[in-house]
Amino acid sequence: MFIALLHARMSVLQSDVTQSYVTQSAVVTQSKPECESGWKLFDNMCYKFYPEGVPLSEADKKCGYEGADVITIQSRAENTFMKRILDEAREAGAFEGTDVVWLGGRRASLAKPYYWSTGRRVAAFTSWADGEPRNTALAALCIRAHRNDQSWQLYEWRSGGCNSHIPYVCERPTSTAGSTTGVSVSLICTAVGVAVFRLITAY
Repeated sequence: MFIALLHARMSVLQSDVTQSYVTQSAVVTQSKPECESGWKLFDNMCYKFYPEGVPLSEADKKCGYEGADVITIQSRAENTFMKRILDEAREAGAFEGTDVVWLGGRRASLAKPYYWSTGRRVAAFTSWADGEPRNTALAALCIRAHRNDQSWQLYEWRSGGCNSHIPYVCERPTSTAGSTTGVSVSLICTAVGVAVFRLITAY
């Protein structure tokens, strides 16, 4: 009799643990990528505009301090999103002087192709202005986005020197709720404890 009741109680325990696991698995599945305050979310990446004018090498360092890279454009949709960020900054008066920002692309020489700071070649998507990139100017080794009020293609890409002091946009992966897994384990343990308590107090 006791053995039969024990098996019955253990079945309840298994059911409680399974239900808790399934419930928490749903929570993990529903977790969404997030960006810290001041960063903007797009396609599982976070972006932030910095109005301070610095050379590209300094922008690389400053983004690196944030666990980010100077923005690298991989698609038309991402390029459009960057334009939106820059338009918002322009409307807020954040630009200091000219409407130009660094993109995270450079080449070693005029004979070499451009590469993003992440190591990818600048090829999957480009938005060069007419006549760009220039292969005659010795200093045309880095990529900038220029606002062109005379064209519907605002913020066209242009080649230029790497030491100009201009603003930049940082880009980094999103973060997720890191405590979700811990909560799952905690609740499963709670379910086990409750079920064991039921088993002990029944006798």
